[in-house]
Amino acid sequence: MKLGVIPDVVFALEYKDQNGQVQRAYFFLEADRGTMPVVRKHLFQTSFFRKLLAYEATWTNKVHQRHLGIHRFRVITVTTIAARVQTLLEACSQLKRGHGMFLFADTSALEKDLFSPVWRNGKTGELSPLLDLPDLASSAASPV
Repeated sequence: MKLGVIPDVVFALEYKDQNGQVQRAYFFLEADRGTMPVVRKHLFQTSFFRKLLAYEATWTNKVHQRHLGIHRFRVITVTTIAARVQTLLEACSQLKRGHGMFLFADTSALEKDLFSPVWRNGKTGELSPLLDLPDLASSAASPV
């Protein structure tokens, strides 16, 4: 089965690393309104988990490098309520790899400083900032 995914928004942020070099961090935004089931019985049906699988496959197969010319990306998901964030984190934990590329927050995070640790990391579930500067400064680093 072929899976594909089209983010709701793609954007990049530029910043200076420890050496004063300009770096760029790429993000794929998923605006989750809570209307799509998180998991379904079959992958041929739409679900948020199927989107996560498609992003995992994009990263694993380096599609982003070959087709977009970018070394790294993160997928940020903004959803409706904190309980939905927890459900999305549980689905993310079912992936085989790439958990660290996912960040989740509910809409209340949008009322805060988006660069502060208001995002739940798909790898640990802990609060993380949008830009983890030491991590993003190295393009060879892996989001696993």
